Amino acid sequence: MQRSRRQVRRCRRSRRCSATASFDNPLAGRQAFVDHSFGYGASRLNLASLAGQTVKFRFRIGTDSDIGDWGWFIDDIRMFTCSADTTAPVAKAPVQSLTANSTLGTSPTGASIPTTLSWLAATDDRSPSITYELQRAINGGAFVSITGQAQSRSKLETLTPGTSYQYRVLARDEAGNIGIATGPVFTPGVVQEDSAAITYSAGWLTRLAQSTAYGGFVQPTTTLGAKATHTIPAGARNLAVIMPKAATLGTTQICLFQGTSTTPVICSTIDLSPPVGVGPRKAVFVRNALLTSSSYRVEATNSSGRVELDAIVTLR
Repeated sequence: MQRSRRQVRRCRRSRRCSATASFDNPLAGRQAFVDHSFGYGASRLNLASLAGQTVKFRFRIGTDSDIGDWGWFIDDIRMFTCSADTTAPVAKAPVQSLTANSTLGTSPTGASIPTTLSWLAATDDRSPSITYELQRAINGGAFVSITGQAQSRSKLETLTPGTSYQYRVLARDEAGNIGIATGPVFTPGVVQEDSAAITYSAGWLTRLAQSTAYGGFVQPTTTLGAKATHTIPAGARNLAVIMPKAATLGTTQICLFQGTSTTPVICSTIDLSPPVGVGPRKAVFVRNALLTSSSYRVEATNSSGRVELDAIVTLR
């Protein structure tokens, strides 16, 4: 329905308003769509109150005598029934990851390994808003909720070496349907600096007691090129090399090799005496999403100054 300029001003804030009886519009005083449409629009009405009745719909256009524009045009009309939403969202399983420069605890027998659990957004056929609950099972026990329903998709956990963990995500849609996705069982492990699983080249000094170290000791070297090597059997998903960072330390190059390859997957030169981020038990080198079907070899080499190896962490 079109109006004169004077009438339109009174309804400028809304497309739907009443015609004024002082003009000669035959629909004066009724609710109507007015003004310019600026393109196609859509309206939706709930017809539940008309259930069981035979209904005829009528559309009318009314104009004032001084309006010569076209009226409103009606395109598609359809009626539909909303069925109950009984389809659960498709949840995504959580994955664990280690974070570079995170700090381990000191105890090799207690909760000491900071690990992030995260998951992708669930998909749903209707609900635009999905909430999530993270559950955890320890050593094969029952799953227990560790978060409430929330839209967050990550949770920081501090894990204990030698303990097996499994996590699952419950995704809930607006109708209350729940989809569940379960991640793999994994066990965090720590190889300390004095383990026979680490091979040291010449130039490494006597093991040094350090109260702030993981397990209380570090293995130091001041020899340029001195190398520590550790082979990680197949099955590991995450890896972190733990070293302290302090103003008195130098730099190290850490390289990761897959299988028996002599070409590294990645090499990183790490400054152990940065102006920020100093502290003991730092995850100075992290690699997530390892192939569980492959073994790996990690090598830490002294590039300059003093280097102290504290531990090597795996989640497998």
